Amino acid sequence: NAAGATIRTTGTGTRALNTVLDNQGTVDGTAGLTLDGRGGTLTSSGSVAMGGLLTVTNAAAFTNTGTLDLTSADAAMTFTGTGAGFSTTGSLSVGTGRLMTVTNGPFVSTTVTGGGTLRLRTATVTGAGLTVDAGTTVVLETVTVNAPVALGGTLVVERPSTLSGALTTGAGSTLRVDSFVSGVNLTVASGFTNNGTLELASSFGALTTMTVTTGTLVNAAGATIRTTGTGTRALNASVTNTGSVDLEAALTIGGQLADPVGASSSYRSTGAALTVTDVAIDGAVFVGMPVIIDRGPLTQFDNVTFDQMDPASTQLTVRHPGAVGAFQFNNLTFLTDAVPGGFYVRAVDTDGAVPFLTLDLEAGVALDGPLFTDLVGGAVVNWL
Repeated sequence: NAAGATIRTTGTGTRALNTVLDNQGTVDGTAGLTLDGRGGTLTSSGSVAMGGLLTVTNAAAFTNTGTLDLTSADAAMTFTGTGAGFSTTGSLSVGTGRLMTVTNGPFVSTTVTGGGTLRLRTATVTGAGLTVDAGTTVVLETVTVNAPVALGGTLVVERPSTLSGALTTGAGSTLRVDSFVSGVNLTVASGFTNNGTLELASSFGALTTMTVTTGTLVNAAGATIRTTGTGTRALNASVTNTGSVDLEAALTIGGQLADPVGASSSYRSTGAALTVTDVAIDGAVFVGMPVIIDRGPLTQFDNVTFDQMDPASTQLTVRHPGAVGAFQFNNLTFLTDAVPGGFYVRAVDTDGAVPFLTLDLEAGVALDGPLFTDLVGGAVVNWL
């Protein structure tokens, strides 16, 4: 289709073009268009702007160096063979309420604009970088991204996927890991700073996991780590929190949770527990959120307040095999009085052998602490 020429669909329904298309002009129209690539590579250095569904099938690749405008239509592209998949160095705009789906083959990354949704299925993303503009959504289903990701909009992970390149997030961005029928895991190769919302969700109660292979996940001031739905959430990372942690479902952090002195952090829940491997906390308030410290080195847990807790719950649980000498937690405050069946503290010596877990607790409130302390496996708690 030469420069200045037009291929146009009219009326309603779908039209088919069975050829290896080289578009240098304009492809547009009101009806849908199916491009059967006959196993070859489709190219467009011109403009493609359909009013009906654009379907690409039986093609090794689609290379766009022009304009692909999906303001008024959806697109579904499925690639076969070992070709280059979808590649664009041109403009890609997916309009609000519109969906572009790319299945199989490599996807050479680009900037996605327009306020719509790009869904990638069984793909490997390469190139200089994938940029998701504010208001725009990219969905990953079994995708490896071997390129940097700059997230200004929303990135949703619905099937196990990996981000191997650097991840940067903007204020107002959302990174959502959402399991459906089966569990889902997002692996991020290196630490990053969350400046928006990091959400671990589950529509059907399956396990949702995010793993940071190296480095630290920093939850910045004004940012949020959130769990929603039902089921189990796991964040396998060391986390430094100066923002908010809001739990609708229980969360396990498989690393150290650090909360530096003077941080503007907050922790809120309506009973969902936070389990951490280790803590380095100097000043935090846990509102409605029981805390479980599980077998880590117990680096620091000072100037901590528990507020608006279920009085029949266990507000703080410490599990540890014990060490020579006591672990000291300074200035703990329990603002919700425990009732029979509930505990301020449960201490569990996990191996039941000498040396037993010993906690020295300096409590600002909870003068009845010894009455509401549960000891398991030979553990000792001294209320100072």
